[in-house]
Amino acid sequence: MADAVVTNRLDGALPSIAYGKKIFYFGTRDTRTMILDDLGILIHPYRRFGQEVRRASATVNRDVV
Repeated sequence: MADAVVTNRLDGALPSIAYGKKIFYFGTRDTRTMILDDLGILIHPYRRFGQEVRRASATVNRDVV
């Protein structure tokens, strides 16, 4: 089982939230994604995708060590 989900799709994020997974959502802010704000999920812009993945990987690796 995955500990976190990286997605740019709302239909991938919502079930992951329901199962208690960490979400890294990359996309744009629009009327569809306002629900993520209500749920406290940070919406990362596409230009930061590489930075956030490296940061998430470092966190996971640090937890393993």
